[in-house]
Amino acid sequence: MATFYKRQTKEVLINLCEERGIDVLDKSKELLIRALLESDQEQQNYTTESGSDVDLAIPERTVNLGFSQHENTTVQEHTSSLQKDLQLLGSDDPQLRLQLILQHQEREAQREAAAAAAERAERQAQREIEAAERQADRAFQLELAKLQHQTQSPQSSESREGPFALHGSPKFPVMDNDSNLDTFLLSFEKCCRQYQLPLEQWARYLTPGLKGKALDAFVELPPELDGDYEALKQALIKKFNLMPEVYRKKFRALQRGPTDSYSDVVSNLRTSFRQWIKGLSVTKFEELEDLMVMDQFLNNCPYWPGEPPLENGWIPFLGLAFDFQKDPLQFLISRQKKYGGLFTVHIAGKYITFVMDSTQFQHVIRHGKQLDFNEFANTLASRSFDYPRITETKFPKLNDNMHRIYKIMQGRALDKLTDSMMGNLQRVFKWKFSQATDWKVEKMYQFCCCIMFEASFMTLYGRDPIADGHKVISEIREKFTKFDAKFPYLVINIPIALLGATKKIREELIHIFFPNKMEKRFEISEVVQERKNVLDLYELKDYDKAAHHFAFLWASVGNTIPATFWAMYYLVRHPEALAAVRDEIDHLLQSTGQKRGPEYDINLTREQLDSLVLLGSAINESLRLCAASINIRIVQEDFILELEGNQTVSLRKGDFIALYPPTLHMDPEIYEHPEEYRYDRFVEDGKEKNSFYKNGKKLKHFLMPFGSGTSKCPGRFFATNEIKQFLAVLLMHQK
Repeated sequence: MATFYKRQTKEVLINLCEERGIDVLDKSKELLIRALLESDQEQQNYTTESGSDVDLAIPERTVNLGFSQHENTTVQEHTSSLQKDLQLLGSDDPQLRLQLILQHQEREAQREAAAAAAERAERQAQREIEAAERQADRAFQLELAKLQHQTQSPQSSESREGPFALHGSPKFPVMDNDSNLDTFLLSFEKCCRQYQLPLEQWARYLTPGLKGKALDAFVELPPELDGDYEALKQALIKKFNLMPEVYRKKFRALQRGPTDSYSDVVSNLRTSFRQWIKGLSVTKFEELEDLMVMDQFLNNCPYWPGEPPLENGWIPFLGLAFDFQKDPLQFLISRQKKYGGLFTVHIAGKYITFVMDSTQFQHVIRHGKQLDFNEFANTLASRSFDYPRITETKFPKLNDNMHRIYKIMQGRALDKLTDSMMGNLQRVFKWKFSQATDWKVEKMYQFCCCIMFEASFMTLYGRDPIADGHKVISEIREKFTKFDAKFPYLVINIPIALLGATKKIREELIHIFFPNKMEKRFEISEVVQERKNVLDLYELKDYDKAAHHFAFLWASVGNTIPATFWAMYYLVRHPEALAAVRDEIDHLLQSTGQKRGPEYDINLTREQLDSLVLLGSAINESLRLCAASINIRIVQEDFILELEGNQTVSLRKGDFIALYPPTLHMDPEIYEHPEEYRYDRFVEDGKEKNSFYKNGKKLKHFLMPFGSGTSKCPGRFFATNEIKQFLAVLLMHQK
């Protein structure tokens, strides 16, 4: 920090001014010098002892320099910028300090002059723009007044000459209300053609006739498109939702009016038809063929009395598939607001009736005879996993025999499978941790998938006595993951040939389960062995038997692994939930005399897993937030479905009826703040909570992550135990 000298004399400062060519006799300059001297006096107050460091504070002052008789210019001597420059100068030389101050004044004057000039230019430009707008508006109003005047008065021969010739046309139409936009546009375009107005001027004459929603559409249009008639027309069509389906109905329902000529009828038909196919982007004969077939279908299959509202969508065959795929929950909620709790949607060639009221779910679920799931599941599985469709004539009682086997995965029969999974989980955990010599970062889903897939695979299909189990199963997992990524496309009937290497990967996975390879595996689970025995009873090729085993593998881990990941994810994200679940597990281990730590093995029976109420609630909560499967039934015959409250709905054979659990799971009337994760939501008085209400009525089905009725996942108890075991072993390894 510089040390200030004593105040310099007035003569020294005058000499400095003279050296810079400053007239010291000028009153303003004397005032400047006086200000500098006073500043020097104030600086003495901040003089510090030799060798000490303090912050320099320069007071601000405004000095009137009196540059002219009629105008005083006020400047601020010690601005923050000047203070900084004086500090950086590091010198007490009055000549240098005066030079720095004068430079600051010159720059300030230049900035003020530039700002004033810019402001004047901006005001001038604004005045020119406003003048141009007023002139254009006056010209437009004048031209419009001339045209309207010409329509009301006789026209001379001279007035009809030129490109804007008029031939006794009526005034430009004005919209009566928001419901006749189509007619209004047709009338307006007809007038423009009669007036022989060039297309680029149509928008100017259209806007005065707009009202209501049409005027809103014009206001929302970007300014650069104000004069573009086609852009304005499309904005109006979009605002009034004049989609292709509207034009289709107009085309079909159009009739000749009392004042219409035959030419008018043909013209209106042609306009509606063109708008219809234009909105669908139909440009080829094949596309037109599909369009006409669908139109004929809609005409030949009208609504039945009692049928729910139908929304077809405007894309042939696909219908509303794309809209539904983007966000199924929001799509259905928006339709529920529009149509109510029952409506039918056309998706990918299927007509699906959605039941949105959760109090009505039980009435759908109990109609097992008329609303069947097996046909849908059979067709889907056959197509996705490449085995022959199971029919009663070709494979009698095969489905019944398979379903009897699933009892092994419930109740006490599940104990053996649960114990095997516990041992395999700990074996995989120890192997995985033994491979790491140092800290390793791994994505949470990858970590979860690696452990759960290998443990589940060994639990169900045993081990290969020759090949390296970890390596082989890791390769199987990688192929399985690739196939699973394409599975949604197979569900919506996309040909597997269009899915890259998916067909080859599926074949490689199926070959893993060929009978000759299955015979070599040991410690195969009872449920897989029983399935193998049942398949051997029927005339199935080795490939077909292996395909059935592959399908069972997908059913076992395809949804369990994501469910395990989400359960782990939400626990990690919520420390209070993680602490509560860990305490519950620790208490169980202590009460059963088991030690906690990665070096110890633990054993949790099915009953002990059931006693972990907080852990079970945390898993149910993650399932509530993340499970997004649709419960689908196929209507087996034309019948009337009776619902609660004397409500009925007519259903057609071959149509689908669907329950979408997320609408139940995210209902704020059933679950308080449904978007929040609450690990103890399914606990009440230390026990599992199963009382939830809608419209004051207790719900029988309040949580549906595993389906419902006959389509309910037979392995749901095993899957829940797997998730509990994974989390328990994971927390045991965590210090």
